[in-house]
Amino acid sequence: MTIAVDDTAMIRQSLERHNESFSNLLKLIPPRYYIVEDKDETPSKWQKNTKKQKTPKQEVKEATKKAKRAKLDPANHKTTLDILREEEAAHEAKLTNGAAKGKGKRTAEEMESDDESGDEPSSHKEPVPMGSGSITELRAKLQERIAVLQLKSGRRKPGDETEGGEETDGMPSTKEELLEMRRQKRGEVRDKRRKETKNRKAKERAEKEGKGKVKIGAPPPTKLLVPEPSKSRPDTSTAFNVSVTPKAVSSSKAAKRHAAPSDPNAALAKLSKKQQALEKLDPEARKRREEQDRYEKAELRIEGGKVHDDPARLKKAVKRKEKEKEKSKKDWDTRKREIQISAAAKQKKRTDNILQRNERRKEKKLGIKPKKGKARPGFEGKPMPFTKRKGKPGGKK
Repeated sequence: MTIAVDDTAMIRQSLERHNESFSNLLKLIPPRYYIVEDKDETPSKWQKNTKKQKTPKQEVKEATKKAKRAKLDPANHKTTLDILREEEAAHEAKLTNGAAKGKGKRTAEEMESDDESGDEPSSHKEPVPMGSGSITELRAKLQERIAVLQLKSGRRKPGDETEGGEETDGMPSTKEELLEMRRQKRGEVRDKRRKETKNRKAKERAEKEGKGKVKIGAPPPTKLLVPEPSKSRPDTSTAFNVSVTPKAVSSSKAAKRHAAPSDPNAALAKLSKKQQALEKLDPEARKRREEQDRYEKAELRIEGGKVHDDPARLKKAVKRKEKEKEKSKKDWDTRKREIQISAAAKQKKRTDNILQRNERRKEKKLGIKPKKGKARPGFEGKPMPFTKRKGKPGGKK
């Protein structure tokens, strides 16, 4: 029993020493850096009614002088600890006054409990050590909470076991397990992205290759109230009632085969060459080839293409082009002749001007004066009766 009392006294002395050291350090901190000012009490400049409550200037001056004197008074220099103690004492006094002013609503037991609660800051209770069982319980609760959060986030499935065979409830126990889990997650994301890219490319390839073909497993087309006119070759037509191979259906190949050059002469030559090649074939093959060409040309016209296979039109186009060439040649010859005429006229004028300049130069050397030209109507260059001009009258100098 005596040992426990001695230990309590030693602990009390140690706490008092620590309290004194902390109090000394607290005194060194200025109050304005430690105590937070209540901004609600100080009026703001944005408040509307502050201008109406202004004090006279004389009172403001006196208050300022008193504040300066109080600032220089050593008794007013309080430390942070003194201010805190004053605030605590004021708070306790306020509590006691409030309890005394009660109108008998609280019982004596409540008053005693208030007194006990008010004395709690001043009383020193002995520290009670926490039991080891409570710490283990808190740790178990923490682990359970973490496991629940792990399961909710999906980081690990319930029932997963570690290397030792213990269930972890979806929570990585070591750093290696956490890194492995992240690596697996990245691998899954990468595999998923690759699979999506592969499927997208395969879909695009199938769309490019399967134009005009019915895909296997595709949903059946909706039935129309009015049947759509078929674009394919009708069976009842006498003109197209010929067996055509599947190779002749390709529109791109047909367009290349029936493409004609822009020059009508070249197109006519190609058509005549093709006609000669058809004449060399036997009648059955020739008929089959003509029917195939007719079908391909009709398909190209349906798609909006142009087929230049009419010799009469091509001959007209050749004649029209020859006429345009003749007209262009005629216009060019006319322009060329006009340019030559204008150039000859300019050259003649130049030579005439040179000859006239040489003649005037010779006459000037010989002293022959140039003849005066015919005078124009008006007073140009003539002396006026109301002007006094000195020198020779009339003529330009």
